[in-house]
Amino acid sequence: MKNKLTKEANLVWEASRMILPEHKELIRKHYQELNDEIKPILSEDKLEELERAIIEAIERKSVVEITYYKNKRMIKYQGKIIRPLDLRRLEIEVADGLEFLKFDDIIDIE
Repeated sequence: MKNKLTKEANLVWEASRMILPEHKELIRKHYQELNDEIKPILSEDKLEELERAIIEAIERKSVVEITYYKNKRMIKYQGKIIRPLDLRRLEIEVADGLEFLKFDDIIDIE
């Protein structure tokens, strides 16, 4: 394989190498997918523990840290749990407003 230091290399064409925007986007997506996190499957015991922690946080109006799975990432929210909206969502007051979290995507509560 020849490189630009080889005598017979064509330096005119060596300078014309480039990456197309489509290729650049594919490379970026590939590296992003390598860093994707897999959502853990919670046991029944863990689900019961989360339920108890939610009830206790609502009763005491205490600040909690919730680990939440969103867009293939683990995100931490810190705030007060206001109330469960229905059987599937939770309303939490964070520093910059309100967040509505799905119960199914809550991983941990501290």
